[in-house]
Amino acid sequence: KQFMTALQSKDAEGFYHGLWMVGFVIASISPIIGLHEYSAGVFKVMWRSSLTKRLAKAYLSGSGTGQDNNPFYKLTLTGEIDNPDQRICDDVKDFVEVAFHLVQDSCSTLLNVAGFAGLLYSISPSICIGVLFYALFGTIVATLVFGPSIARYQNLRVKQEAELRYSLIRVRENAESVAFFRGGKAEWSKFSTLFSDLLAISYKQVQVHTSYSVFNRTFHWATFAAAPLMVGPSYLRGEVEFGVIGQASMAFGTILG
Repeated sequence: KQFMTALQSKDAEGFYHGLWMVGFVIASISPIIGLHEYSAGVFKVMWRSSLTKRLAKAYLSGSGTGQDNNPFYKLTLTGEIDNPDQRICDDVKDFVEVAFHLVQDSCSTLLNVAGFAGLLYSISPSICIGVLFYALFGTIVATLVFGPSIARYQNLRVKQEAELRYSLIRVRENAESVAFFRGGKAEWSKFSTLFSDLLAISYKQVQVHTSYSVFNRTFHWATFAAAPLMVGPSYLRGEVEFGVIGQASMAFGTILG
């Protein structure tokens, strides 16, 4: 606030003092951010390693003969879980990434709201309440309107990609038999069908993501006008300093970010 107010009042000493303070804060935080990113990366690798080993051991460790004693054989016959190889390798990685970022973003959001809501409340209680309701509205729309469709098409695409990849792996593993029985055309026909289904799903996914992106960007762009609109009248009446507008905009953007 003091930094922007000094700039507006053409206070050179206050402006450069604020500039040095901003630089000091950035220099102090940078090592902490680096440590956080490194620790997060190591944690994700360790978590993925543990889950992958547990699932692979449960899948491959057989205690005897027959499908009941060999999970990999049972799943092949029953098809209860499609493409278990991908589930163990790729889906574990995706699960770790999504789960970690979900927890990280949730904690970050709670801390931001707790920290900056107090700042907005000190400026104006009505602004603070308005920001919280604005953020809640955007979250509800994104979760209930776009969330189910995004999750549905993501799952369908992952499953279809696995089926497509498996069809090629099966041809490679049985290349001699496929060549002997002249099955190349049949395999190509099957591949074309699977690939067409994948393209159809991908186009649907693009449409959903486009709609969500338009809503998300519009929702966030509106914040550039919302904060000045709420604080501007108070500044024009001389109730607050000019720097309060920038302060409110930063707090507004941080909470909604």
